[in-house]
Amino acid sequence: MTLFHFLSFFGLTNLLNDQLGHSTGHNKTDWHHRTPLSYAAWNGHEGVVKLLLEQDTDNADSMDKDGNGQTPLAHAAWNGHEGVLKLLLEQDIVNADSMDRDGQTPLARAAWNGHEGAVKLLLEKEAVNADSMDKDGQTPLAAAAWNGCEGVVKLLLEQMLEDNQSNI
Repeated sequence: MTLFHFLSFFGLTNLLNDQLGHSTGHNKTDWHHRTPLSYAAWNGHEGVVKLLLEQDTDNADSMDKDGNGQTPLAHAAWNGHEGVLKLLLEQDIVNADSMDRDGQTPLARAAWNGHEGAVKLLLEKEAVNADSMDKDGQTPLAAAAWNGCEGVVKLLLEQMLEDNQSNI
């Protein structure tokens, strides 16, 4: 882990900004293959995410997968950090429907934990497949239902009805 990882993990935006002016390495990975952006997304530190995205002119960090195949977007979705999701979804290079090594998408991760706001944001992206299945054949709808996340179940069913009507 680098100093950038620690500053990002704890959301120390001002200190991170100072360090970015003096050294490079803000996009290096740690032993989990996670970047500072990944840690900031996991913990919902919008200011740090914004700062790191500004430094990453080709936006490559926003697509970096960690050792589990999860992107910063997937980490933000898992924890329901809507502000971070918005920032990441604004990046053209971000694949909103990327799968991790278990075949789970950011939508599936948000649905599993019942994060209605995160699910709404992800469903707004055309690239997101609400019916995607992970390696065990589980869909975001099944994950939400299993965990008793009624609001998310309703959102996903509404999306499925809308998708089916547009195909008629």
